[in-house]
Formats: sequence, C-alpha cells, structure tokens
Amino acid sequence: MASNPFESSGPTAYGGGRVRYTEQEPRENRLIIDYVDAKVALAKREIMHELDTKITEIEGKLTGLPQASTIWKAAATIVAGTFTAVGFIFAILSWTGDRVDGAASASSAFNDQIVESKMADEEQEKAIESVNQKLDLLIAAGSQK
Repeated sequence: MASNPFESSGPTAYGGGRVRYTEQEPRENRLIIDYVDAKVALAKREIMHELDTKITEIEGKLTGLPQASTIWKAAATIVAGTFTAVGFIFAILSWTGDRVDGAASASSAFNDQIVESKMADEEQEKAIESVNQKLDLLIAAGSQK
C-alpha cells in the first residue's frame, strides 16, 4: 500500500474515477479525506459562482459599450462638422472682407473731404481774422475822434 492516500496502485472504493483512498485505508483517514474533499468542492463552487457573476457583469458592461462602427461614425460626424464650421467662417470672412474693402475705399474718399473741409475752414478763419482786425482798426479810429 502506498504511503500517500492519493496515490494507489490498487482498486478504489470511492473517488469516481480518481484515486482518493483504498478500501483498506483507516476510517479516520477516509473521514479526513472526505472532509477535505467536501471543503475543496465547496470552495470550487463558490469560486466558480463568483467567477460566473463577474463574467456576467463584465459581459453586461461590454454589451453597453458602443460598437466600433458607431465610434467611427461619431468621429466622421465630428470631422464633417468641423470642416463645415471652418467653411462657414471662411465664407463670412470673405464676405466681410469685401465690405471692409468697400468701407476702406469709402473712408479714403471721406478722408479727402475732411482734408478739403479743414483747408476751407482755415481759409475762413483767416478771412474772419482779417475782418476782425479791420473792425478793431475802425473801432479804434472811431473812438479817437
């Protein structure tokens, strides 16, 4: 008989295809082996149950994730929207650029009018100053008499 209860070259009374102990094994050893096997089987069932629970939980989370095609569609939509927005910005800038050019050319004509107006104002100021000087001379001459 083998010294290890798990190793035996003879027939087995228990074990369901696995050699656990022989029929000649002492009763105490058989009880200990059965107890350990029951504990191991219980631990295996608990571990398998927890593993199944975790696998089910992970599968549930994975099915909730968007598919790769959905992600690519979303990315394409974002890129197309960006190009459209940039196109609108360029269109607005080109349209307002024409308006700014027109305003700039109009402002140069307006500046010319302002310069002409200032020159005319200076001439009028000189004429008014001349009239004022002549009036001052007439008043001074009239008060001396």
